[in-house]
Amino acid sequence: MEEGQDSFLDVISNMVGILIILVMIAGVRASYSDPEPGTNEDRPEARVEASTETPGENAPVVSSKADPEMLREIEEQYRQFLDRQAINAGLRSRLNETSALMARIRAKIASQGREGAELLDTIATIKAAMEIHEEELDEAEREMFRLKTQLATVDVKLEAIDRQRQWLDEHRPTATVLENRPTPLGRTVEGKEVHFRLLAGRLSYVPFDSLFEKMKADVGLRKNDFFKQSVSTGTVGPLDGYRLRYRVVSFDVLGPEGTGRRMELDCFELIAVGENPDGSGSRLGETTDEALRENSDLMRRLSRYMQDLYTITVWVYPDSFEDFQRLKHYLYQRGYKVAARPLELGQPISASPNGTKSTAQ
Repeated sequence: MEEGQDSFLDVISNMVGILIILVMIAGVRASYSDPEPGTNEDRPEARVEASTETPGENAPVVSSKADPEMLREIEEQYRQFLDRQAINAGLRSRLNETSALMARIRAKIASQGREGAELLDTIATIKAAMEIHEEELDEAEREMFRLKTQLATVDVKLEAIDRQRQWLDEHRPTATVLENRPTPLGRTVEGKEVHFRLLAGRLSYVPFDSLFEKMKADVGLRKNDFFKQSVSTGTVGPLDGYRLRYRVVSFDVLGPEGTGRRMELDCFELIAVGENPDGSGSRLGETTDEALRENSDLMRRLSRYMQDLYTITVWVYPDSFEDFQRLKHYLYQRGYKVAARPLELGQPISASPNGTKSTAQ
């Protein structure tokens, strides 16, 4: 049965109950009211008839008026009935509100059914992806375990190697280091040279080219005198602690136009200022240790000459061969070609037109 029909039957029942109670109240009130004029009770005949009737001895006595207690009980029941009606009305109102709320909830659930289904699908997809990632994680953990095992094995091997290395270090015999320098090929110097002298462990710069130019200038000034003599000598300098002493020869030659006079350079030598003939007492230059330092005279002079254009020629004496090896090794490292011109003690640096050229390595 629907909710509207239930409410209708409740209303009918309430109305019937109210009517019954009203009828009972009306009856009670009628029993308390006086007889109206003209009724049988006011007529004398009625009174006589009533007085002449003699009831039997066992006839029950009936009160002509209602019991007040009964009236109060009926009124109390009526009030209780009204109270129950009020309570029922409140409950029915709450029931209606609850029914409306349930209807709205059902509508909300129905409207969210599709969203719930989509949410369930999404949850299922996420769960499947998580399972896949768990499988990948398991594989990664297995790979990590394998790598850790390999690393532990390598660590054990490294520890063993380290122990062996320590044992070898403790029991290693003293080694003799032999420096092996391959002998470079010698080549005749055809380009420009920079000259140094190494005597008594001291390296000095030899201004070879500058003194040679001074010599040519001096010969040009004195050529008329030189032509008159077969042998002539001259000296130029000093320059950087060296003098150049030269000798020229003059002789007759026969040419297409007859006999003429010719002059040639015979030889020249460089003499260090303030030295003895054997080279002792020389203070020219700087020691080899000083020369190999930064800002030395050697370093300053080398900065003027490019490695590809110049060869370093060292006039070296027997007492300085070891110093020459150090110097040569240093110059090799800086990219220079090095030529050695050995000399005997007491022998000056000298040259002639018929002499040999330097050989660089």
